[in-house]
Amino acid sequence: MWSTNGEGIDFTLAVIPTPYKIRGRNLIQQKERYDTRTSKMNKLLKEKEINSLRGLSFVFGVLLYLESDPVCRECSYFDESIDVAKDKFLSIEKLINGKNLSEEMRRILSGIYAVLAGLNIPDNPKDQKKAENCKLPKRVCLPKLALSVYRRINSASV
Repeated sequence: MWSTNGEGIDFTLAVIPTPYKIRGRNLIQQKERYDTRTSKMNKLLKEKEINSLRGLSFVFGVLLYLESDPVCRECSYFDESIDVAKDKFLSIEKLINGKNLSEEMRRILSGIYAVLAGLNIPDNPKDQKKAENCKLPKRVCLPKLALSVYRRINSASV
């Protein structure tokens, strides 16, 4: 009646003579509902991955720009932001590794690789606010703002 395929019980519809009811739905309806939910979940996951990749592309673009800023490039927060962005990128890279990516997403990925290869991390970064070199208003830090945009993108796409 039921056979196992090594992974569990195989509920082959061919051996079920009538549509058995489970919680008011027959097995065919339940399978269709499961397939619909699964495809929606996969689509959402893919959208989240795309949004994360786009957000990281933004962050790395800002960090690349800030590398030429005379104050930010010597700041410990710039160094810290690079490390955080790299960690986020590595986790996204693991998620999308081996998946088919559109040409646009491959371009974004290549752009991030190029920025990572070219970023120069400061040798002895110092907190530029404490050193009174950064004259931006209190609680405004450009590298941290770039990461906060990424965090907002990720929290909105959950």
